[in-house]
Amino acid sequence: MTKLNKVTVSSLTELNDFTKSLVPTLKPGTICLLYAEMGAGKTTFVNSFMTHLGVDTVSSPTYTLVNEYHSSPPVYHIDLYRLESDHAVDSFDLDYYFSQTRYIFFVEWSERLSHIDFPHLAISITRENENRLITITNKGL
Repeated sequence: MTKLNKVTVSSLTELNDFTKSLVPTLKPGTICLLYAEMGAGKTTFVNSFMTHLGVDTVSSPTYTLVNEYHSSPPVYHIDLYRLESDHAVDSFDLDYYFSQTRYIFFVEWSERLSHIDFPHLAISITRENENRLITITNKGL
């Protein structure tokens, strides 16, 4: 387990600069598990990243569970918030999605996963007053 980045951002401009620096790092097949409390900025983080791939409209997949973006590389944006039990998460079949190695994956509410058998990046977003502390940890990539 290796910490890749730890940054404090205090504006959308700083977030956009940070996510732009991630674009060359996140290759197809990269799984990014997002950990943060409600309203901390998980979807804002994904939206910022996607603007650098030419996607202007990103919405939370809370009700659709999965949004697919036809960018280059393509992205699956998954939200586990509404899956309230281990059984519901297991029956969602994330293994199917994660086997689609031409995609980059962003998974919101990753706290709902009891385990993950795939190498991934853990992206933690923590509120610090008006700022956000973003920590990215490599878990087996």
